[in-house]
Parts: sequence; C-alpha cells; structure tokens
Amino acid sequence: TLRSGTSANLNEAATALSNRGRAVIIDEAEYVLKFRDDGLSYVRDLHDISNVPIVLIGMSEQGPMSIDRQIQKRANLAPFKRRVVAWVELDKIDMEDALLVASELCDEVRLTEPLVEKIYGKTGGSIGAFVEGLSRVEEFGVANSLREVCPADWTGQLFLGDQGDD
Repeated sequence: TLRSGTSANLNEAATALSNRGRAVIIDEAEYVLKFRDDGLSYVRDLHDISNVPIVLIGMSEQGPMSIDRQIQKRANLAPFKRRVVAWVELDKIDMEDALLVASELCDEVRLTEPLVEKIYGKTGGSIGAFVEGLSRVEEFGVANSLREVCPADWTGQLFLGDQGDD
C-alpha cells in the first residue's frame, strides 16, 4: 500500500523504466532495508509495475546488515523473497572484465588500456573502487575537453578508500 502522492511518482518512474527496458541497479541496497520495510516494498512495486529486472547490490551474508539476512529474518517480506531469482556473491574482477567495464561505462571519454590497467592496479580488482576511479578520470577528461585520457594526461590522484591512491 503506497502513501498518497507516492503512487503517481512510482508509476511515472516505472513507466520510464519500462519504456527503456533496462535493469535497475541499487548499490548499498542494505540501506533500503535498514529502518523500515517501506523501502523494499517500493522496490518490489517498482519491479512489478515496470517488469524490469532489479539488481540489489550490498553487503555479503557475513554482516548483520546484509541484504539476505535482513530479508530472511522478516516474515512480512515473503512477497519480496518470492521475487529473488538468485543470491550471488561477486568476486574481484580480472583485467579482462576491467577493460570491458571501462569500455561500457566510459561513453563520454575513452580511457586508454594503460590507464585502465593503472586504475585496476590501484583498486585490486574491487569493482566498486574501480568504477569510482573510472568515473573520476572520465569527469577529468570531460572537464578538460579530452576525447581520450592516457596515463600522461591524468594528473590527479585516485583516492579509492582502502585500495590506496596515486
């Protein structure tokens, strides 16, 4: 049951998603569940109305905040549980994946393979840190009107959490 006003917004979002036919990715999805069940209900309704896949990315089952642990312990989330196709634990990406991710995500500026390798090396294969690094370098390229960024162009530092920096 949606609150008044929320229904129209949800339907508008679902229609836009349905028209594009693309999956929705929600990172740090454990925070959707943290305080109340409403967040997950909205995600479920968005899925049902739009009929697009929704991928929840979050903490692994090891922590108390993990998505699967939160869903499993709440009986009222049974309608959501039925929609889960798979629980997948992701490993670190390899260089081949890194190059593919860079080519797919960096659509405004091309990053050369040596620069992608440098970013990959700084992130240790962590997809989250790698994507963040790509984003920062792409923003740099756009801000400097570059079509392509190579290691010699990149003058900034990559602060990527525990993964280190330049």
